[in-house]
This record gives sequence, structure tokens and C-alpha cells, in this order.
Amino acid sequence: MAGFGRLMVLAIAAIGVVLSLAAAVTAAIGVRPGLAWPAYVTLAAYGTMLAAAATRPSRPVAALFVCAGLVAIAVAGWGVGFAPGPVIAYGVSIVGALTASALYAFSLARGKDRLGSPKGIASGDAPDMAPAFTTSRPQELSTQAGASLMTDQLKKVTESQCGGRAPARYYDLSVLMLNCTLTRSPNLSHTEGLMKVAEHIYQANGVKTEILRPVDYDIAAGLGLDYAGVDGYEKDDWPMIQAKIDACDILVIGTSVWLGEKSSVCNRVLERMYGYTHKLNDRGQYRDYGKTGAVLITGNEDGVKHCAMNVLFSLSHIGYVVPPQADAGWMGEAGPGPSYMDPGSGGPENDFTNRNTTFLVWNTLHVARWLKDMGGFPAHGNQPDVWDAGCKTDFHSPEHRR
Repeated sequence: MAGFGRLMVLAIAAIGVVLSLAAAVTAAIGVRPGLAWPAYVTLAAYGTMLAAAATRPSRPVAALFVCAGLVAIAVAGWGVGFAPGPVIAYGVSIVGALTASALYAFSLARGKDRLGSPKGIASGDAPDMAPAFTTSRPQELSTQAGASLMTDQLKKVTESQCGGRAPARYYDLSVLMLNCTLTRSPNLSHTEGLMKVAEHIYQANGVKTEILRPVDYDIAAGLGLDYAGVDGYEKDDWPMIQAKIDACDILVIGTSVWLGEKSSVCNRVLERMYGYTHKLNDRGQYRDYGKTGAVLITGNEDGVKHCAMNVLFSLSHIGYVVPPQADAGWMGEAGPGPSYMDPGSGGPENDFTNRNTTFLVWNTLHVARWLKDMGGFPAHGNQPDVWDAGCKTDFHSPEHRR
């Protein structure tokens, strides 16, 4: 909503609150209002309820709007009698009150801080959308010299973002985090420690999350769909994991680094995912089109960028959209030393790692939001069956130019 429009709605809400209070005072001193008063008050109450939903206020303000509207309706009912006109207005007000109250209750049940924020991103409206969730305030600059580095533009952006002005809602998104550690549950996984940093940010924005360790399951080696009872395997848990992958909007793969490479578990996960790529989605594209991918890495030896390069290429190759800065990691000092979650490692406090992890989360949220609102990745020029049917979508081979 544009700034002027929001001011207008807030003005309507303020008028509704004033009229509601005036009606309450009138009732308190024993003056029975004329039949016009109930009609005015009920309309004001209805406008107040709509304003409560439209302006997306904070919980206390929304509660004030709802309570004021209910008071107005009660006063209106006292003064209505049985006159048809005010009775109709009274009924409309009840509907408005119940609707706004239901929206408010729904907001509380979903754990939202604000009401009425749109699911997606409206073109041109993103900078003025109301806060969806509250994020932490920036640390205060400790010196006057540091404060001078905060330009007016940077200060405005910082206050906007740290005040909770997320550009969209994300509660209908889900993220699956595959922790490809070599360590079985419930033992400590340093990679999972970093993944939980990302998970916390996802959850703070209402995203459904699940962290799963493939090493806890029986996953056969190969590129087949299901090896249960095949090639000597009695059991294969991969189809269950693949179903979870298919259901998520965002896939984050976590891995440790060994000998400069991603873990063997991570390699097996990517191999099994690759085995499903011949299947198509309901738009005729390869099955993983429309999903968003990222990677988190820990270790106490070098190799973060090398492993990220390999994993992100693999995801992109099979159809995932890889956002900017979709990788983050932590490496200790060269040689033997503490791992990420060990006391004194400095891993959880590392600003570079925390910044990149936060960027990773938000970039995956932005891309996943776009993809979901578009109904997936655009289906044009990327459908195998269409190509095989002879539609080459603007491709012209050299033979055609002869």
C-alpha cells in the first residue's frame, strides 16, 4: 500500500476509535443516543475492523482496534431498538468484527507479528510493505568515527530491515536440510551446529524446517530409484528421503570436509538425486525445476569453496535454482584443532560465517518466494518432450541456413 493510502486508512481507524469512545462515554453518562448514532457508530466500527486488517498493525494496536470495534457494536446494539436501518448496520458491524477478529486470531495462531501482509511480492510495492517479522537491531557503532561511516542511505536501509520490513511472507514455504555428516544421531555434529543457525532464521520467518541426517538411514549406492530387494540390498531408505526432497521448496545440503572434499555421504546423496533426473514434473520440465538449493560446510581444513562449487553445480545441473551467495561455511585454523561446536573454536561467533549464512537464508527465501508465486520455473524452451516432438524453440541448426 502506498504511503498516502496507508495514512488514509489509519485516519479512518482513528475516527472509528474516537467515535467508539464517544459512544461509550455517552452510554456511561446515561444518555440514550438517537437512532442515527448507532448507524454512525456501527459504520465506524466496521471501518475500524477493516483498518485493523488493512494497516497490518502490531499486536497491541490490532487488539486496540478490535476492542474499540466491539465496544462500538455493543453501544450500537443498546441504542438500536428494532429500527430496520440500524439493525442492518448492526449486523454488518458484527460480520466485520468477526472477520477482523478471525484474522487476528489466525495471525496469533500462525505466530505472526503483523496482520494482512500479502503472500508474495507486489511489483513496485516491496519497499513499502509492512513488517512481516522482527529481526534483531544492529549493534551500536562504538565510536564517533564509526558513526560517521553510516551514510544516510545506509542508515535508512538498516533501520528498515532491522525494524522487520521483510518484503514478503514465507510461512507457506518449507526447507529440508540434509546434514551429510559422517556422524550418526544423536551424537554431536558440527555441521548441524551451523545448519541450526540457518534453521533459526528460517523458523523466525515462519518457514517449516526439517534437519535430516542421511547417515542414519540405509541408502544403497547407485543411480536407481529403489534398490530394496535389488542387487543384494534388503532395504533402501532413499525413496523416503527423495519424497521429502520432492515436497520441499528449499533444499540445503550440509557437509563436512575430508581430504579437501565433501563427505562420502554427501556424494551418495547427490548420486541418488541424480538417479531421479530422468523424471519430469507436471509442467514437462525435469523434476527438480522450480526448487531452490544452497550448501553449508564445516571442517578444520581448507576446501569450503571447492566443496561448495561441486555441490552447487550438481544442484544447478539437475534443475535447482541457485541464488547469489548460496554457500556459507566455517573452517578452523590449518591443521588439527577445534571443530565448529568445540569450546573456544570461535565458530558460532564468527561474523563472516554468520553474515554469509544469513545472506544464504534470505537469498533462498527470496528466490523460493518468486518461484512459488510464479507457479514454478517458467516452462518455455526447457521441456524435453517438446524438443523431442520437433519444437526447437528458436534454435536453428546450420543446415537450416543452407
